[in-house]
Formats: sequence, structure tokens, C-alpha cells
Amino acid sequence: RTIPRTIRSCDALITISRFSAAEITSLLNIPPCKIFCTPLGVSPHFKPLTPDEKRAARIRLSLPSAYLLHVGTIEPRKNIPFAVEVFERLSTYSGHLILAGGAGWKMEGIWDRIKRSPRRSHIHWLKNVADRDLPALYGCADALLAPSFYEGFGLPPLEAMACGTPVVAS
Repeated sequence: RTIPRTIRSCDALITISRFSAAEITSLLNIPPCKIFCTPLGVSPHFKPLTPDEKRAARIRLSLPSAYLLHVGTIEPRKNIPFAVEVFERLSTYSGHLILAGGAGWKMEGIWDRIKRSPRRSHIHWLKNVADRDLPALYGCADALLAPSFYEGFGLPPLEAMACGTPVVAS
């Protein structure tokens, strides 16, 4: 309720992507000349790990030797049920699927889908990953899965690539 009033009193708006800027223009009827895009960047601590750093990270974070990773809030727009389906279809992949991110809206249906998975014992949720641990989590993963329906910017794929981890995105 307060956003339209706040926006009317602003001289300018800053957002992180052209996509978000277009949505702000469309949804809130803000002239494009009032919106400035300042894309996000990746912190320098996101970089490839050495084999010794990977070994230490796996021990410190109790990571499996092989896993696919999804980083983001557990909510419908992230399309996690599709990531679970992809994971199930990888019948020759003996690794795990790690979902790293906080609880989001309407996540009950996502958990129902995971509970029905024949590979549910290989699907893990890391709720509270410290920022300092993200490079290790990305760096030890076989790949990042980013099948989102909707993103404003999508920083996890950039962070994963900076760590040398392949990204599978929609």
C-alpha cells in the first residue's frame, strides 16, 4: 500500500536489472526516465577452489562427494519441482541434490513433491548457508541448477560461474 506513495515522492529509482526496471514501469506506471539500472556484480571471494580447498570444504560443511546444487529461496517461482524431476531422471548420477536457501511462500507443495521422490534420501535442504560458505558450496558442486520461472536478476548463476561451476539454467 505504501509503495506507490513512496515512489511518487522519489526523484529517481534504482533497480538491479533492466527486467526489473521494465516491470516497475509497467506495474507502477513510473516513467522509464526515473528508473536507473545498476546491475549487480560478483564478489571477489567467488573464485575456483583448489583441490585441497575442495577437500577441506567438503569436510567442514559435511558435503557429499558429488551433488547438484540449487541456491535460492524455496518457493514456486524457483521451479524446484522441475529440478527434482531432472535429478530423478539422471539415473546414472549417484550424487545428491542440495537445495540451499531459506523458506519461502507456498513451499508446502514443493516439500510434498520432494517427499514423493524415489530419490528423496539424496535430496537435502541447507536452510541457513552463511555468505562466507557459498563459494565452497558452489565450488564443490558438479553443477548449479537454475530452472526458475521468474528472476529479477539471478545472481546464483553468476556466482557459480565465477567459482568455475557449470550452470544449467532455463
